[in-house]
Amino acid sequence: MGHNRTPPIFYIFYIFYLFFIIQTISQSVAAALEWYGGEEQALTANAIRKFDMWFDYMNTRNDVHAIKQIKHHRLAITDENFPAYKACMLDTINWLDEWQRNAESLTSNKADTNRLLLSAQTRRGIRISSLSGIEMIQELLERGAPMVHTARFNQDPLEGFFGIMRSLGRRWDNPTIHQFELNVNIIRNLKHFAPESGNCKPAYLDDTTALQPKR
Repeated sequence: MGHNRTPPIFYIFYIFYLFFIIQTISQSVAAALEWYGGEEQALTANAIRKFDMWFDYMNTRNDVHAIKQIKHHRLAITDENFPAYKACMLDTINWLDEWQRNAESLTSNKADTNRLLLSAQTRRGIRISSLSGIEMIQELLERGAPMVHTARFNQDPLEGFFGIMRSLGRRWDNPTIHQFELNVNIIRNLKHFAPESGNCKPAYLDDTTALQPKR
């Protein structure tokens, strides 16, 4: 088996691990911790509730599904519930900042402090996703969008664009501003002009035009 291919057994374990984490971050788990753990598990239960609410707001997809699960945080973001969404995002950021301050007050050793916190990349990602989500949804609602499903946000087209941009430079994948401008024109032309040959019919031809025979 090649080094670039993940063995199936590890892939299955990884999927199970992610599923287990997702199921752990839920209101029912938080309630169970409070019931059986008492005050000792209160902070952990509070953390689970905050992350569960944050994930729900960041994955609003289907109102019918949200109503069946009795999770109003998964309803589409509208003018009515946008203030609650914004409050949840800002509260999560403030809570993470307070968590970091408390951890730094317990020890002066940076390595020990990092063990008490989420990774710096995770904290930064939550902050960026929360603040950018607030700005994007607010602008969409102000421009007349009746609702916003946060699960529909997708950065794949942007990643694909920069992937093409780097591939145009061949081995030199760090273009200058001038090269970036030229590459944008190349990408734009590739999308607007169809190839002259091939078994394809341009949109301006009618149905009576014969297609080229398949090779």
